[in-house]
Amino acid sequence: MDVAMRVAEIIGACRSVLSDEAIEGVDHYYEHGEPEMAFEGLLIELMKADAAPPTFDYDAWCALGRDCGLDEDCVFDAELWTKFLAWGKARHGQQGRG
Repeated sequence: MDVAMRVAEIIGACRSVLSDEAIEGVDHYYEHGEPEMAFEGLLIELMKADAAPPTFDYDAWCALGRDCGLDEDCVFDAELWTKFLAWGKARHGQQGRG
């Protein structure tokens, strides 16, 4: 599955955990052929809300982030990758705990 399709799948999974306003910005970049910027924006919104969909898969999201180049260059937040890794590891550690 290519990057754009993987991003679209994750955006779809996040619709239930983010506000319409947050998703609107993400959709804007995706619909204009910028899946990398859409994924970056999505991560920012998820971290702000401290929310993740039930399907959150830290390893898969890290791989997608690398495929999007977020580990090297981010448009909206230069520190996003470091922030995401810390947030994602914390979320990943919470999985399976009820």
